Amino acid sequence: MGTRSHTPHPHDPLPIRALTYGYRRALFVFPAAFRRRFALDLAATFADDVRAVYQERGLAAMPRFLLRTGLDLVSQGVAERLPTSSLNRPGGSSTRPPSPASTRSLRAHFDALLQDVGFAWRALRRQPAMSAIIVLTLGLGIGAVTTIFTALDSIVLRPLPFSEPERLVALWQGSKEAPLQGTVSAVDLEDWRQMSSSFENIAGARGWTATLTGVDQPESLTGSLVSHEMLATLGARPLLGRDFTPEDDTPGATAVVLLTHALWQRQFGGDPAVIGRQIELNDSSWQVIGVVDESFRMPLRSRTEILTPMAIDLASRSRGSRNLSPVVARLRPGVDLEHANVDMDRISDALAVDYPNSNYEVLGWAEPLHRAAIGDTTSRLYLLMGAVAFVLLIATANVANLLVARASARGTEIAVRSALGAARGRLTRQLLTESIVLALLGGLAALAVGWVGLRALTAVAPGDIPRLDAVTMNGRVLGFTALVTMATGLLFGVAPALHAVRSGLSAAIRAGRGTTGGSGRSLRRGLAIAQLAIVLPLLIGAGLLITSLTQLLTEETGFEADGVLSARVRLGQRYEGTDPQERFFSTILERIQALPGVDEAAAVFLLPFSGGNVSSSFRIHDRPEPALGEEPSASIQSVSHQYFDLLRLPIVAGRGFDASDTPDSEPVAVINESTARLYWPDESPVGRMFRSGVSLDDQESPSERRIVGVVADSRHRSLKRSPEPSIYMPARQFATQSMYVLLRTSGDPDALAQPLRAAVSELDPNVVLYRVRAFDELITDSVAEDRFATLLLTSFAVVALLLGAVGIYGVIGFNVSERTPEIGVRMALGANRTSVQSLVLRETLLVLLAGLVPGLLASFWLSGAIQSLLHGVSATDATTFVGMTLVLATMAFVASIVPAMRASHVDPVLALRSE
Repeated sequence: MGTRSHTPHPHDPLPIRALTYGYRRALFVFPAAFRRRFALDLAATFADDVRAVYQERGLAAMPRFLLRTGLDLVSQGVAERLPTSSLNRPGGSSTRPPSPASTRSLRAHFDALLQDVGFAWRALRRQPAMSAIIVLTLGLGIGAVTTIFTALDSIVLRPLPFSEPERLVALWQGSKEAPLQGTVSAVDLEDWRQMSSSFENIAGARGWTATLTGVDQPESLTGSLVSHEMLATLGARPLLGRDFTPEDDTPGATAVVLLTHALWQRQFGGDPAVIGRQIELNDSSWQVIGVVDESFRMPLRSRTEILTPMAIDLASRSRGSRNLSPVVARLRPGVDLEHANVDMDRISDALAVDYPNSNYEVLGWAEPLHRAAIGDTTSRLYLLMGAVAFVLLIATANVANLLVARASARGTEIAVRSALGAARGRLTRQLLTESIVLALLGGLAALAVGWVGLRALTAVAPGDIPRLDAVTMNGRVLGFTALVTMATGLLFGVAPALHAVRSGLSAAIRAGRGTTGGSGRSLRRGLAIAQLAIVLPLLIGAGLLITSLTQLLTEETGFEADGVLSARVRLGQRYEGTDPQERFFSTILERIQALPGVDEAAAVFLLPFSGGNVSSSFRIHDRPEPALGEEPSASIQSVSHQYFDLLRLPIVAGRGFDASDTPDSEPVAVINESTARLYWPDESPVGRMFRSGVSLDDQESPSERRIVGVVADSRHRSLKRSPEPSIYMPARQFATQSMYVLLRTSGDPDALAQPLRAAVSELDPNVVLYRVRAFDELITDSVAEDRFATLLLTSFAVVALLLGAVGIYGVIGFNVSERTPEIGVRMALGANRTSVQSLVLRETLLVLLAGLVPGLLASFWLSGAIQSLLHGVSATDATTFVGMTLVLATMAFVASIVPAMRASHVDPVLALRSE
């Protein structure tokens, strides 16, 4: 075996010792018998070789040496494991590993590949500026695609983080006329449990807000009241402690709570001893029984910090009180969504027969929980994905144009190589290798761009986008980026490579004299036309979204929000009942009114644009009983008597509320104009009586109320929805545990946030303000998703427009360079500068017209995809189509002005001399 040691010399540098050790570990690819005979020699030879390479050429030569060695190692290891290897043949007595013909062939291909890569690298280094531009262009294009795909993968494509998420569905309830995703009645939910044969478990939930006290800093927490089966239905288990039991979910049971992992860490320092501890929520004592896992997210809720049992007394609950959302169910094995909905239809029909007063024409239906959780985000992300794909195509066309120009300039080199015997396939492979190397460099840049873009995306994205906190790069994203990189390299490399090789020796000689012939011009012109055809749909899409957003932001709300600060207040258990609640809010409004800089103060149960709404049916006095399903209904609000004045809502008939509307006076109400038009179209509603059994915070309103006034309409849910019928009740007669307090100031409303907190804390230090913000910001944030999609699509459209301008400039400029001798002849024969400029601009016009026709057709076809995202504008809006077409045309002509001016200043003598 020889006397050489396979152990590295102790004085060898650390890299040599590490590589030799790694090589010895890699010898496992050989059979055990082979290793026993040759391992020492192989290790010793490798140590000698790596030492020689390091001493002669340094670390820079190591990558190529290691690639070659690795290929030898794998190929020979595979060969020795085949039945025909030397050790498996009788009498086999080789003293060193054989080198089969297949291995030599594979090594030859690998050597050729390394040679091509080395040649490509040297070619790129000879033109660093162009190479840098191409890498940067590809990095931006592929990076943008990577950014949006990462969001799409994390939000849409990745399954929900629950056990067997494909079996989870969301259950909804609503009428046939308005099949919106509606809240569910707790009584109906219990009937679904008893009557359904499609679900293993059904669990309901509703939102809840609690104030955590007894800690260093009281905190308002967003929680969920849930059925005890919620975690089991989702397939989740507590990280610490236990889950809820049926006994926990009964009225009068011990108050217990589950903490989320984030709250456990933030308020309790991650102490496991928190299990069994009593904490104060809303002035009541609750026992902590568990902590949910860090990955747990309550479905269909943007934020949940605590979970508590609903403990509903079904016997006292009205079947028509629908306030559960979400309701989640797990399908039984073998049951699909279609069968589940057939089952829900059967149950809905049965309940409509048994309980016509509450369930007439009320449907229940199921949809996949994943689809319900994502909502409209899917369409927006796919729209953005299509936009960045267009940007990447434009970037690819620009790179292809640059490579066509470079291939034309290298015509002589290609001709010489062809004359020396290089085959057409070999030349094509060499040029494609250069494109792939550029693409790989662009892909590496794209990862950096994607990383930065992802953080920028999450920073500007609205907070209510579902699963936004789960957006992160993973192996699937990296694989997608690698695939896009390789595809892009082939896409922009194939056409220039084929063109360069196909041009042949005579075309190459012409290229050496400054011309490439018509084929090169046609290819570059075709790429420019394709760019324009892609840019136009992006511009029109962005224009439509901008017009839609402008329409939204100019919609009249019906009230004045400027200078108004809003904040939510929730009272604890010691304020239970209308009287203590009314006293607290009356007192705090007086204190707020006395703050310096405050002009007016008021309170409202559900602030417009805050996301909440309570609706109820009512009965009009002295009218026949309405048919089932035709009862009058309206949104219900509880407001202080200053509310209408503070928001500048005019009273159009009768009067508003005043201080005389007390708990001891006659119950009164004010309705809006929509209610008056709908239910009293031919008479004045002032003085009329109605009955309503609505409850806010589980407190019943007096059933009989007199209408004392009509207030102007205002929007409540969003700028996209018209004003709805609304009934206002005075807070002094119908106070609740939680209300928004409002103040109006002539200065900066944000400056009064701290004085407002201090006033509330002075009155009761255990009452915490939350959602403190300027009212106009709340309205602006209601269109945050629309603004987000518009911002991104517009940004991509601007980038595409700039890339298109670069493409037009490159095509026209290169064509001018090619036609310099022709222009010189024209000018020598008497052509003036204006005619030369017209010649160049005519070519721009031909390219523009050729690109506009398919671009407009594509725009009409694709505009329907964003129709659902538009408000107040048609997807085929003529103004937008014409305007964006003019923008693109202007860009094209601006980009061609410089080449046109350069062409008109050609010196005929110099041009003819160069020819």
